[in-house]
Amino acid sequence: MGRKKKTSDLLTDLEIKIMTIIWALRSATVADVRQRLNTESFAYTTVSTVMRVLEQKGMLSSVKNGKTHIYVPEINRDEYELKALDHLIQTLFREDPSHLMQVLLKSSFLRQADLDEMRAFLSEPLSRKSFLPSMDL
Repeated sequence: MGRKKKTSDLLTDLEIKIMTIIWALRSATVADVRQRLNTESFAYTTVSTVMRVLEQKGMLSSVKNGKTHIYVPEINRDEYELKALDHLIQTLFREDPSHLMQVLLKSSFLRQADLDEMRAFLSEPLSRKSFLPSMDL
């Protein structure tokens, strides 16, 4: 009996690049994705394999259309972002969201406009539905 390969809920860098393309297109073939990965040259078989792995992970589904498969996302970007952030908070930030915020505030990525936007967002009433529109609560 073959061993079942353990797959992670989190995506690799290449999987994220591919999902980003498919999220933008809403559906795509391997050729569509390869064309949009234009700065990097990946073999057709590499992209095809990664897309099949994404299908096994439940991120994509596919429909056969002649000789090609058309892939569509099964999870939207917002849902994946929340899943990835939850994982980071649990594993890297000691299950402490405030620690994540402290690290983020020290980050060189933040600009004043980002801080102003965060301040405005935090001043709104805390309703989970206001910042989790895709989740059923």
